[in-house]
Amino acid sequence: MSNALISNAESSPLRELKKSLKQADQQAKFLHLQAEIELLWQQVQRSQNSNDQN
Repeated sequence: MSNALISNAESSPLRELKKSLKQADQQAKFLHLQAEIELLWQQVQRSQNSNDQN
């Protein structure tokens, strides 16, 4: 069976599943970055508070 036939045979549900998995992966990466930004922002605020007290 040729590659063209294999990719044409890929069902719509399979394509939708792949799309859904890719979206879930991208969302997980985004949430990880969002948490990292929040952590860094908290560190900046603590640093500023520390400097204000000195």
